[in-house]
Amino acid sequence: CIRDSAYAVAVVEFDDQGEPWDLTQLGAAVDVIRRFNAGSEHGVILHQFIHGWKSNASRDRKSGRRLAWFEGQVARLAEHSESAGRETGDPARPVVGLYIGWRGRTYSLPVLIDASFWNRRVAAHRVASMRLVEVLQRTLRAARERNDSKCFLLGHSMGGLILEKTIGPIVMAEVLAVEETGGSLPVGYDLIVSANPSTEALFTKQLIDVLKRARVALVLEDENGNRRPAAGPMMVSATSEADAITRWMVPLAMNINSVFLRFRGYPDPGVPSQRLLGVRTAGHVPWLFSHTVTVRDDEVVLRKVPGRWNDTPFWVFQVPAEVSEGHGDISSPLW
Repeated sequence: CIRDSAYAVAVVEFDDQGEPWDLTQLGAAVDVIRRFNAGSEHGVILHQFIHGWKSNASRDRKSGRRLAWFEGQVARLAEHSESAGRETGDPARPVVGLYIGWRGRTYSLPVLIDASFWNRRVAAHRVASMRLVEVLQRTLRAARERNDSKCFLLGHSMGGLILEKTIGPIVMAEVLAVEETGGSLPVGYDLIVSANPSTEALFTKQLIDVLKRARVALVLEDENGNRRPAAGPMMVSATSEADAITRWMVPLAMNINSVFLRFRGYPDPGVPSQRLLGVRTAGHVPWLFSHTVTVRDDEVVLRKVPGRWNDTPFWVFQVPAEVSEGHGDISSPLW
């Protein structure tokens, strides 16, 4: 862990088989969350991040430098927390960043690293494992030992795939449990975001379909038990219009991988075929979009898609190049 008075960054690394390299890393992360919780009047901000292809948990120049980027993001989030505290007069929440590292980068030469796409995508599916569920849930629960903690989960690229493949079954199990009882369930994360994810759209469609049929709605509840609809989402899948990797490379790879797979069409002619959903990412299947996004005077404007099929708390949309200039760009303040 890297620690500062206002923030800390913890790293938990996974091997190619989806197992943690060293569980003492998880223990250290839980420990620092609890220490910060104990010393804070309003809990902590927990920011979990899963990096993508061509990155790992090293800080050297050939590692994609995503860990160094994340450390900077956590430091800026801590500065924002302190600034907000000064404006409101409330003590600032300390920030704990949890960096989920895996071997997304195995080569340095351009030709080899590009050719590693297929191999690393298979590895990403293995990292989306029960052990990752344990890491995310143990750190999340440590933060939620204080009810006023804020918790966020972000995955980028193949890290977005890992995020959705890991979180999706958890969300589905919780949704089905609530549907059977007709009750409600506290949401663990304040927001879950996949940025330029390489997840196949078929998986996204399946999760949205369950949310729709269960009539899941996100609500806010005050201290008196009064509820009102929440304006924002529970999960977001956001893809840049300028993302050439998910627009071209993922469909190429998935078409090659699916040569011997069988797909079917759906009875509803308005629903894309399984093949189309299976070889493209959600960010390039407009049928899945919940919103359109524009930028006006440096402000992001979201509008609901008229007659949208996806009317769930899992928002899917594209963002213009002003927000993300390409696949690796997730640093714009407009995000």
